[in-house]
Amino acid sequence: MKAEQTIEQDKLHLIATEAASSGPLAKKARETAAAIEEFKTSPEPIDVAAAAFVERLAQHATPAPSSTSDDFRWDAETNPSVVCPEQRSLAIYTNAYGQAVIRQERSWDEEDDTWICISKSHLQDVIDRLKHILSSDG
Repeated sequence: MKAEQTIEQDKLHLIATEAASSGPLAKKARETAAAIEEFKTSPEPIDVAAAAFVERLAQHATPAPSSTSDDFRWDAETNPSVVCPEQRSLAIYTNAYGQAVIRQERSWDEEDDTWICISKSHLQDVIDRLKHILSSDG
């Protein structure tokens, strides 16, 4: 049991340490890493140490917005509570004319999906540009 506990503590520590190095949540990750380290070195029984660990993490948690609040910020870059930013569904397929179709699901305030049709003669250029964007900053 103690060996399993140590392995799990080491995993938590590794994840927190990795996350602490950069990004918008770096401060929270460093606080989490410190709490994990304190948990790992605690002489208390596991249940007491775990309760203290959870309490310490709760102190650093972002408070939940009021359910009546209209000023909630959905920007994932500035609000660490947003863990899954919006992304409308995207489909890619070929149409009856042999064109590649990139189709984005319509938003609630739109009447139609957005469609982009690309002829095969231009498809490689589009793919190359997307690869360039993926491998660099644009």
